[in-house]
Amino acid sequence: MVLTQKKLIIGHGNDKSMKILTVNVGSESKKYTLFVDDKEVWNVHQEERDGQLGEDKLSEQFDCIAFRVVAPGTYFREHRLIGEEFFRQLTMAREKAPLHIDRTFIEIQFFKSRFPNTKMVAISDSAFHATLPDHARLYALPLDDARKFDIEHFGYHGISLSSIVEKLRAEGKLKDRMIVCHLGGGSSITAIKEGKSIDTSMGFTPLSGLTMATRVGEIDAGALVYLSEAKDLHGERFEEYLGNQCGFLGFAGTPSMKQLLDEEHTNERAAQVISMFVYQVQKYIGAYAVALGGLDLLVFSGGIGEPSEPIRSKILSGIGALKENVLVVPTDEAGEMNRIAKSI
Repeated sequence: MVLTQKKLIIGHGNDKSMKILTVNVGSESKKYTLFVDDKEVWNVHQEERDGQLGEDKLSEQFDCIAFRVVAPGTYFREHRLIGEEFFRQLTMAREKAPLHIDRTFIEIQFFKSRFPNTKMVAISDSAFHATLPDHARLYALPLDDARKFDIEHFGYHGISLSSIVEKLRAEGKLKDRMIVCHLGGGSSITAIKEGKSIDTSMGFTPLSGLTMATRVGEIDAGALVYLSEAKDLHGERFEEYLGNQCGFLGFAGTPSMKQLLDEEHTNERAAQVISMFVYQVQKYIGAYAVALGGLDLLVFSGGIGEPSEPIRSKILSGIGALKENVLVVPTDEAGEMNRIAKSI
């Protein structure tokens, strides 16, 4: 557990400061950040999957608790107040993607039981992609089935993307035609036109698109049907396989890009999966440059995209003139969640 404490100067006179706790549940860890107005007071990075905040933090009183929510469904394409209808919708969504919802569901229930009278909000990780045009949003399914089962291209990493857009806008660096490569344990590429998402690599769930640390990424649907039957894995067990046992880990034995780069010249599998990953990123950049009608800015972010210069160099070496304007931009999910929560 990593705790960062910051000195805080609270407002003046009779001004009432607003205390917002942001809760970001990832695939392997959890991040908690307390804001008083726009000032970060402390943050806790809990590495244990089932760990909780210490009693000293839970003894605080919050005006609002904001949760990052990753869930497929039209309902979850908007930021929401958490109440009975939200729990009903989230319960139904668990059947579609339990791997990405269960831990968040448990976390919300814990805080709801601990702080029953505190305002709680769900910050959608898909809301940023609500602007996707129909040709990027829809799958070629029978329309009745798509509507009945609510299957569309929802996209994720929206909170991080929104934070990047807001940061660039504030600095006067936002461009009309931009591609963001959010590369990390989970990775996605997004085409952004005039500050709005027009296409993104993740689809119905965060499993699709690029090969990731433990997620399979793009794979033929027929192969999935065959693999499910051949391994006798179905439903949640098959999703767990695709989400936790594939990607870098399944192919090369480690989910760590740093380790893969260290072994690149001695481990053929490591070299192959790096090449696969780089090639896929390059393909998306090329495709999205066409979708945007050109490219004014290429942005790298995330746990691989930001610190890994070797991966950025490999990607840039194969995209020609599209590498002319490149920025590395750290994301601020907690700050963006705080900003959004105040508007709900």
